[in-house]
Amino acid sequence: MKYQKILTLFALIGFFSQVAAKSINVYDISICPGETRDFFIYMNTTRTNLVSFQIDLKLPKGLKVNVDSCKLPSRILDNDQKLFVGCMDETNNVFRLVSTSYNLIPFTTADAPLVQVSITASEDFTGGTISLQDMFTVNTNADDVLWISGELYVTSVPYVKYDVDRDGAIAVNDCLSIVNYLLDIDQIYSSNFDVNRDGIINVADVQLTANEIVNGQAEQ
Repeated sequence: MKYQKILTLFALIGFFSQVAAKSINVYDISICPGETRDFFIYMNTTRTNLVSFQIDLKLPKGLKVNVDSCKLPSRILDNDQKLFVGCMDETNNVFRLVSTSYNLIPFTTADAPLVQVSITASEDFTGGTISLQDMFTVNTNADDVLWISGELYVTSVPYVKYDVDRDGAIAVNDCLSIVNYLLDIDQIYSSNFDVNRDGIINVADVQLTANEIVNGQAEQ
């Protein structure tokens, strides 16, 4: 009986570990009116041999998904993998993301991107919740389908030139945000990185922001 209890305990630990390992994570974000920006939907492991997923995103009024700008993460292993994005319900502002196959560089200990989503806020956007609905992942066993739900809150913040990270202060982190994007250290895109509004994100945007931080000499 003692050994049976021990085995049962280990079985329960294994079961709950597997459930935890499959979790999908999203985190609240901020966006300026008129801004286009990306966010990630994360999965905390690929231990379960994920091969496909589907996600329906229900967006609040004033937000839209940019269907041609959503991406699979850079750690995919198969160039034939595809991501399809489309509007499922215009009235309720629901968009669907579906992957074909999904072969990932595995990881087991921390969040890593499952899919990169591009959204744009209208000029009168005041904030709201993005809900993940009818979402599931499928692994190599076709019968192993995991249904998941979740949500993230999108805060609308005023646009301030050079405050590209929307934290309310013009500081070194704003330069770093642009530099990290240019160096592909951070794949998250924001139209606020284009501080001079010339349609290109480059070193000039970094320099203008640095000038503003140091001595307020950025061009207006």
